[in-house]
Amino acid sequence: MKRVPRAAGVLVWTVGAVALHAVVPFELSRLGDRVTPQGPAMSARRGAGLLTVVAGAALMAWAMTAHYQAAPRGWALDSRLTPGYLLRRGPYRFGRNPMYAGEAVIWLGWAVLPSPGSLGRARGPVGRVRGDRAVGGAAAADPLWR
Repeated sequence: MKRVPRAAGVLVWTVGAVALHAVVPFELSRLGDRVTPQGPAMSARRGAGLLTVVAGAALMAWAMTAHYQAAPRGWALDSRLTPGYLLRRGPYRFGRNPMYAGEAVIWLGWAVLPSPGSLGRARGPVGRVRGDRAVGGAAAADPLWR
């Protein structure tokens, strides 16, 4: 039976996770306007968002470490529905899907992070964005977002 070497599996997983959970949100944030809110509340929100993203990434890395330790010969390439091993250590002691939980925590952090164009910016129905100002909705009335 063919196997994916451990180093290749970790490399592919790492590149894919970084692309999906870091590059995609960053590129989406660049689609918005360049207005960045200021003040202590925004600094605290930014810190909370980054801390949440890091916590989710750490949970995903911990889960990958558990997989890495459980498969010393690499991962089998087969189409069975049942994997060749069952993890009961590491983050799998607490739940069956720590990678999904880590992904959800990462995206929650991106939603809280107040960067331009981020998911955390949407606070009301906004008709459209034209140039450097939002037209319609709560964002147009909020002086922080002008």
